Amino acid sequence: MRVNVGDISLFVDVVGSQLAIEGGRVRSRPTVILLHGGPAWDHLALRPALEPLADVAQLVFYDHRGLGRSGRGDPARWTLRQWAADLHRLIGILGVERPIILGQSFGGFVAQRFAIDYADSYAGLILLATAARFDLGPVVATFERLGGVELARLAKSFFTAAGAADRDRFLVEGLPHYTVTRSGIGALSPFEPHVLDHFFRTEGEAHSLDFRSALSSLSAPTLIVGGDRDPVILPDAVRELGDSFSPGVAATHILEECGHGPARDRPAEALALIRDFIANVVGGEECR
Repeated sequence: MRVNVGDISLFVDVVGSQLAIEGGRVRSRPTVILLHGGPAWDHLALRPALEPLADVAQLVFYDHRGLGRSGRGDPARWTLRQWAADLHRLIGILGVERPIILGQSFGGFVAQRFAIDYADSYAGLILLATAARFDLGPVVATFERLGGVELARLAKSFFTAAGAADRDRFLVEGLPHYTVTRSGIGALSPFEPHVLDHFFRTEGEAHSLDFRSALSSLSAPTLIVGGDRDPVILPDAVRELGDSFSPGVAATHILEECGHGPARDRPAEALALIRDFIANVVGGEECR
């Protein structure tokens, strides 16, 4: 379905019901809103790995403005603050009370911006393969270790939007290093580079975002999961993200033999962590 959030129409898809009928009784289940990464693919890049969570929650997937089946809008409004505002407006229109917000990779940047700007609008935060800031230097160094000087050059070009030819080569030569046990990231989604290039260009928001100080003000329970072999969001960046929250707010897990997208590489471990987190958040919230 399409939902108008002001100047743009967002494509939204819901998996699972809010009301579960069990043993002749009706039980209300929590709602999780899932924010996909990229920003070059749509929600279908996230959905296959996380759709199994529909056994414990109603899942709301959507495409960010500028991507997938959502409207493109003015590129000047392709900003984290606007993407977060879109999410806030979507929650209000759908009438979801205090959802759990899950963001992966770039979606985790949007989720952090949302959590900071709308701290009273959510019950819990799940951050997968994301960081409080994007530090290009260690990423380039990691790709050099994985594939040599030329792959490092391609990675730097890709993450600064330096040219289409290098971008296309990195998709072929660099993307396979993102995962350990699976390949084909974004196989269900057409690759659309317009928002990616806007976000990662030298003057783009990717290179200036830094949520570290603002995250300390958040109090809602937060789950952070990364991978020890993620070449884009390195383990140190995941730990730094967790350390940015006040003590006791965030639980950080780095899964072994896991790349970019914990539920892709380590589905059993990642989904178990997420299910437990949802159950704990619901335990502290009144479900209607």
